[in-house]
Amino acid sequence: MTKFTRLTEWGNWPIVAEPGLEPCERETAIYFSGEDVNQGKARIFSRHPAIIRGLKDLPFFELQEAEAIGNKRLKIVYVEGLIPIGALQIKKPRNRNKLSQVISQVARGRQESPAARLARSG
Repeated sequence: MTKFTRLTEWGNWPIVAEPGLEPCERETAIYFSGEDVNQGKARIFSRHPAIIRGLKDLPFFELQEAEAIGNKRLKIVYVEGLIPIGALQIKKPRNRNKLSQVISQVARGRQESPAARLARSG
């Protein structure tokens, strides 16, 4: 049985796929509910390493909790947190269906998005 360590900050831990999970079990979910929406935010949960890496790069993603595995050298396998609703975009599908492409070039910091400017200005 895998032992998980709960974290509330990123640290410098690597992000990996949870051992023993099939690819179809590595889920990402976004919830729009109650108090989160009233604050202009959506709650996101993810076990996808590519999505977790992208969230870590976002200055406006608020990490609430993470799970890590390992003894001396922890490895992050799950995150939960809040993201401004304005940072999410539903649009025409891309030509490639790679999961890593879900986190856009804007989100990775190559160019500041309007949502990032809005979140930064407060």
